[in-house]
Amino acid sequence: PENYTQTYTDSVYISAKNKYVQPLLVDRQAQPVSNPREVFYAGCWVIAKLNIGAYELDLYKTKGFNCTLTGVQFFKHDERWGASPKSDTSEFKNYGEEEDSDISVSNFASADMEPDVLPWP
Repeated sequence: PENYTQTYTDSVYISAKNKYVQPLLVDRQAQPVSNPREVFYAGCWVIAKLNIGAYELDLYKTKGFNCTLTGVQFFKHDERWGASPKSDTSEFKNYGEEEDSDISVSNFASADMEPDVLPWP
């Protein structure tokens, strides 16, 4: 929103983002997880480790807090919710072994689509 003060009066506004540092991910036995998609999913229970700190910036007359997710441990399975993150193999067509003539993108795409329907020129 353009005016956060008016929009969030008597409320707490939290923005979460972190492009560079992934938290430590461990399984139930506290062992590091190499492939998170095999362990974690929407609906599973986890134990989350957070670092929380407060600050006051006199220069900007601002108070706030920051919260950093430092680790996540898988705790237990439960019912999945939301969309499935994986496609099923039945959703794909078997094209057999690759041949030199199959290298062209237009040849590959035209196997299932008419040229005037392709999303690229």
